[in-house]
Parts: sequence; C-alpha cells; structure tokens
Amino acid sequence: MPQENETQNNSGQATGGSYTQMFDQALALQQSQNWDGSLQAYQKLLDQSANEMNNSQASVVFHNMATSAFEKGDFLKAYIWSKKSVTLNPKNQMAQDSFKHFSKKVEIPSIAHQITNFDYIESFVGKISIDIWLSISLILLFISIWLFLKGILLGQKNRLANNFASPKKWPFLTSFAFALLMLSGSYIRYQDLATTRALVISEKAQVQTAPGENKPIIFELQSGQELEVLRADQGYLQVRYPGAFSGWIKKTQLEILSLTFGQ
Repeated sequence: MPQENETQNNSGQATGGSYTQMFDQALALQQSQNWDGSLQAYQKLLDQSANEMNNSQASVVFHNMATSAFEKGDFLKAYIWSKKSVTLNPKNQMAQDSFKHFSKKVEIPSIAHQITNFDYIESFVGKISIDIWLSISLILLFISIWLFLKGILLGQKNRLANNFASPKKWPFLTSFAFALLMLSGSYIRYQDLATTRALVISEKAQVQTAPGENKPIIFELQSGQELEVLRADQGYLQVRYPGAFSGWIKKTQLEILSLTFGQ
C-alpha cells in the first residue's frame, strides 16, 4: 500500500499520512508538551486507522492520550483512556502503572446493587490471570489422566498376581475434581474477559427502556461508571449493570473498551 504524504497545518495538527507517520507526529507533539495538539493528532489517527490497528497498537495510543490528558489536568479522560489502554492490552505494564496512578485522581460514584454469590466468585476468579487458571487446569488434568492410567495398570498387575485388592481411587477422584474446579475458573475468567464493557463519558447519561428518542428513563449515570455492553441498535447501546439495571444509552455517551464492538 503506498503511503500518503503527510503535512502539518499551522496549529501543528496532522492532516494525513500513514499510521506510522501520524503516530510519530502525534508523539512528537506530545514530547514537545503540546498536549492539545497531540490529543487531536492521536484522535485523527484513531479516526483514520482504527480498523487497521491491533489491540497492542491501540493500547499504546490510548495510553499516550491518557498521559496527555493527565498533563492537561483532565483527570477523568486520563482515567477513561488509561482504562481502555489496559483493557485492550493487559500486558502493557506502563499502562497498568499509569492506570493505578490516574485512578487515585478521580472518584467514581458507586451504584447500589445486589451482590450475589456468583459475583463473589467472579471477583475472586478475576484476581488471577487466565493464563494461570489454564496452566493449573492442564497440570491437574494431566495428573488425573496419569493417576487413572496408573490405577488401571496396578489393577491388572494385582490380577496377574492373584491379588484382587482394588487400587485406591481417591487420588484420581481428588485430582479430577480439582481439575474440573480449575477449568470452571478458567471458563468464568474467559467469559469475563470476553464481555464488552464501556465507561460513561458524559457528565450525565440517561438509561432508557428502549433505543430512540423520548423513551422512558429508568436510571441516570455519572461519568466514569462502568457498564457491560450487550448490543447496538439505532445509535444506542444496550447496557447492563449486574444486580442493578439494564437498558439503553446513547453510544456517544460511552467509551467502549474495545475496538470492534458495534462496527
């Protein structure tokens, strides 16, 4: 693909070019402490190249945007973009560190909701990475298979020796039960990671009973609050806050923590 020529206007903003050129220009503006110019350049990059970026690249862009917003004193946007950066690439350690720092600068109001036993389980499972869950599951599964085969061989050996004592089954059953438990944890963690989430970016956002104008309002949200996103329709998103409510909200009032939902 041929690269487009890139120029700058008088305000130092990007006017076109390849992804690499536009990113380098936005980064240069950021390094020169032109926070507004860098934010506009990064936003232009996202508008033109969002479909071409992978999650790791987008994570870097949103991390840089969060840093510029923080330097401007816009702590809410710094929090929102940093959260998106971490969600897109949990292995981005710089984004993780920045998010912890930016989170101390904003106070997100909580929503009263009913906490179920599953919520407690999900909260515990979420503290451990899916890689660890899967690794432990596979290790226990292999141990279970080994114990099962060992029991079969021992039983055959006993029969050949006219020893009809049955091998102990509890080691295999215990190992297999723990393997199933770890696999369940892996599944819950996977489902949690696969759930699309969004943060409210408007100062006030109204949750409606249906998409469209002039629909009954069931709840009002404040900026920074996090929701699960279910589907899109007519410029609205169906959202859910576990244990509290579900409804529809304008897409423009949310920052979706993924690159592809609703496109």
